[in-house]
Amino acid sequence: MQQHTTTRGLGFSVVAIGIAGLAPTGLGVDAPLADDVTFSYIYPYGYNNNSINSVAFSRSNVVTEGGYQFTAFYSALASARMQICRRPLGTDDWTVVNTALTAANVTDDHDNVNLAVDGDGHLHVSWGMHNNPMRYRISDNVVTGPDFNPAMLSFTAPAYWTGTSANHDSSVTYPEFYKVPNSGDLLFIYRQGESGDGDTYFTRFDNATDTFEKNLVLQGSLTSVNAYLNRLAYTAGGELFASWTWRSTPAFQTNHNIMFARSADDGVSWRDQNGNGYTLPITEPQAQIIANIPQNSSLINQTDMTVDQNGHPLIATWYAPLAGSGNDTRQYMLHWYDGATWHVTQLSDRVGQSSAHETSDAYVRDLGRPVVLVDGDGRTYVIMRYDEAQNNIVVAYSMDKVNWDYIRLTDADMGSYEPSYDHELWVAEHKLHMYYQAHMGDGAASPVSILQWDAGAHFAPPCPADVAEPFGLLDLADINAFITGFLSSDPIADIAAPFGVFDLADVNLFVTSFLSGCP
Repeated sequence: MQQHTTTRGLGFSVVAIGIAGLAPTGLGVDAPLADDVTFSYIYPYGYNNNSINSVAFSRSNVVTEGGYQFTAFYSALASARMQICRRPLGTDDWTVVNTALTAANVTDDHDNVNLAVDGDGHLHVSWGMHNNPMRYRISDNVVTGPDFNPAMLSFTAPAYWTGTSANHDSSVTYPEFYKVPNSGDLLFIYRQGESGDGDTYFTRFDNATDTFEKNLVLQGSLTSVNAYLNRLAYTAGGELFASWTWRSTPAFQTNHNIMFARSADDGVSWRDQNGNGYTLPITEPQAQIIANIPQNSSLINQTDMTVDQNGHPLIATWYAPLAGSGNDTRQYMLHWYDGATWHVTQLSDRVGQSSAHETSDAYVRDLGRPVVLVDGDGRTYVIMRYDEAQNNIVVAYSMDKVNWDYIRLTDADMGSYEPSYDHELWVAEHKLHMYYQAHMGDGAASPVSILQWDAGAHFAPPCPADVAEPFGLLDLADINAFITGFLSSDPIADIAAPFGVFDLADVNLFVTSFLSGCP
């Protein structure tokens, strides 16, 4: 697939958080539109009075397991009940099941849905809470078999979750699931308490025994803060990384600093980046700061983290990097570790609006929280949606995390949408499947789809033998075009080094590529 890039890039990288330069104008705003994005349509009436169906803390509202892809969202019909949907991966054959599950308050986009499938094929759902008693259900039936219908989606509430203060699950927000590598187990994370005063629990579901084991990992209530986790990330070796920011009050301007911890036992014990052990639970005074970002910097909470091919963490976020100098314009930022030092790169160049606008809770959704991904070639992607790019979905990508190009996946105004994606499918195939609902927050109902972009194919080298239309098909037209080009010294046939010379190397590469089907 031919690449679509801009010529603009951000040519700086700095240690810690000092910003060494300003980006050129227009990053992402005038990026070319990808021509290889497709959509798989699911349902016409997704709830759309806010961004509850695709908000940043929907860590797992699209998941792949056992050859099937699942998603869940609230309908604008039927009392805003949750729809749970499944398709065989690679098809558009969606089955949509209207459940009896509803949010505590569907007008509050914190009441989002998260899904997971355990090692036995049972569906786990946690949803619909913003400082409410725990809502957690497990399907009574296996959902990865050939049948998927309303009769199969009966659910049981595990007795472990009592929704009581004594069980530390009486005031729950931000449920999220992670698959534990090399097992059928799940990690389930949630906050108990409130914004500016809460604790974060890590719970492991043991698939073999159907039991839960809970640990208090981040204790904010002791010092009247709460920790807002970014997405957790496992390395290829199975080490679990966590990063987060602290908040001192319900106002997002009291978010401050980016912290870091790592665990070799799936969240039971933790160390800082230097290998020093934490005493649990981790409190603000002892937590390692990897980016010192003060309050009143418009630092957003609950963004994204991943690891690169070397097992080093990358954190995408947004804040106002020049707030200390009186410039409150928010920008997308990437913090990344090279094995010895943390660096930061600015990815956007928003002009911004007034300080009152940029720092107000009312306009937080001018920028969607970003997603960061790394593919098998070491390419980094940061997915953004923001006002000055007409609320299009914009992808910044780079091979060195310093110089960046940009592409838009859609030219639709996405409203207050924040990207959420199928993590399992990305890890397995480097295919980006995202929950898609345009104009989010702009009306009572809008269609639901999955946006599909094969990033691996998009950046794959062009096929040397595919030299004639129709591209993507190797046939007699390619043979004729190559022979004609070779005999006439046309650059179309100059496909192998030494370039500028038409010789046996060009012929051999064409024949080899053609006969192999040029995958």
